[in-house]
Amino acid sequence: MGLSVWDLFCREPGRIADGSSGAVACDYYYRFKDDVALKS
Repeated sequence: MGLSVWDLFCREPGRIADGSSGAVACDYYYRFKDDVALKS
């Protein structure tokens, strides 16, 4: 899959007020330990 319309839109300077994007969504793969800790 390639880039979506949203990916291209976010890359244009000034389009998103705080500069955020969907590049890293939930990052669950690397943050699963933090998620598990929330249940403790």
